[in-house]
Amino acid sequence: LRSLFLHRSAPLRIHVVGDAAGWQSLQDLVSRLPPLLTVVSWEFVPLWEDRGFLARLARLPPLCLHTFMGHSAFARGVFVHHVLRDVQRVIYMDIGDTLVFGDVAELWALFEQFAEEQMVGIASENGVNMQQGDHYGVRSGEAWINTGILLLDLEKQRAGAFDMEVLRTAWEEEHACT
Repeated sequence: LRSLFLHRSAPLRIHVVGDAAGWQSLQDLVSRLPPLLTVVSWEFVPLWEDRGFLARLARLPPLCLHTFMGHSAFARGVFVHHVLRDVQRVIYMDIGDTLVFGDVAELWALFEQFAEEQMVGIASENGVNMQQGDHYGVRSGEAWINTGILLLDLEKQRAGAFDMEVLRTAWEEEHACT
């Protein structure tokens, strides 16, 4: 989190989507940062109190919710456009294990490179000699994605049939969740 604040050239608006315990933990962490690093706009969004999100989770195949993907994967990349209703675009970032070595504005600028129909920007995993893929059921040498940072065009997700496509694919490919 500190590295994100150090390299920014513009004000940050941070949406913390999660539960009350996570919000409290983040507030405790931020209280220990130097004051100049904490000049940002914060909004806490209690995910597990959002009926729309919970209703969408209930429509997913059970295997997709009780595996490594679980609830958090669907919260961040799939249904967050319903939780952050007034946000057009967002960069999702795992703040617990992500270091930022440049200005996040450079990452934000990648939205301008999205194709007209593109809703999500996601990186392929590029670790050297990574073994984690085997844990996720990916065979050695196969490509897999890293969801630690996502560029999400929430406005496009809301305007299209994104939910229906995700649900259709989840039910057709339920085995992929295991």
